[in-house]
Amino acid sequence: MHTLRDFLEASIENEKKIRQLYEQGREITKLKTTKKCLGFLLKDEDRHIEILQGILENELYDLDCEIPNNKVFKEALEAYGIIERECCEDSTVEEILNIALKREFHAQKQYEALAKICKVPEMATLLEHMAEEDEEHRQLIDREYKSKRGLMGEEF
Repeated sequence: MHTLRDFLEASIENEKKIRQLYEQGREITKLKTTKKCLGFLLKDEDRHIEILQGILENELYDLDCEIPNNKVFKEALEAYGIIERECCEDSTVEEILNIALKREFHAQKQYEALAKICKVPEMATLLEHMAEEDEEHRQLIDREYKSKRGLMGEEF
């Protein structure tokens, strides 16, 4: 069995990976709106990392409580591996946004699943909120991707 602490630690690592992905996209994009979009997402990921690290450092909740459904943790780890498997140094912004769409979707589902089984009410509420934010991120990335995909002759 895994604990809430295990899940939070894995989530922090995932947030750091997606942050690197957004930074990579921001550095290579030629479009101001895409750069701005990725900048917003970078700030949000920084905030997520800060929140999760704060929970771990302050230990306000019982972080050693077991996650009753091991499948939730396993699926989260598998979803987090998407970034490592699909992204490389020469990924295009288009590829980065596609990977980010998948990651945000999986993160949302995992936060929702953990919130449903979390026995700490305050943590469940926080996880639900993080799931909502990841859904907003996915929608933002999707809109940016679709709006730029139609531009002929412009590079992301």
